[in-house]
Amino acid sequence: MLDAVDLIAKYRAGMAEHVAEPAWKQQLNRLLRASGEFRELWERHEVAPMSPHVKRYRHPRVGLIRLEHRNMWPAPQSPAHRVVAYLPADEESEERLERLAELPDERPAG
Repeated sequence: MLDAVDLIAKYRAGMAEHVAEPAWKQQLNRLLRASGEFRELWERHEVAPMSPHVKRYRHPRVGLIRLEHRNMWPAPQSPAHRVVAYLPADEESEERLERLAELPDERPAG
């Protein structure tokens, strides 16, 4: 699990790409006003790259599938909206997903 230090360092990395955008500046100012802990950690100036999180799922017919969990925010004006993508983390998982897609639908009709 990510801790606050790491999350804020990742937020700082993301902020670097949007530093001139008013919506991003406003959000940062709201966070700085709302949380002393955020303000203290922000002032450390630590930066951490955004890294994918790998989730593992075991399917009864195709086995272990490893997927990278990625978050994408389409616009800073709407931080509540995000796109979540799951990408195969390795070649074996990609092959297992292809096999899974070819399996017949086993849900009961009706």
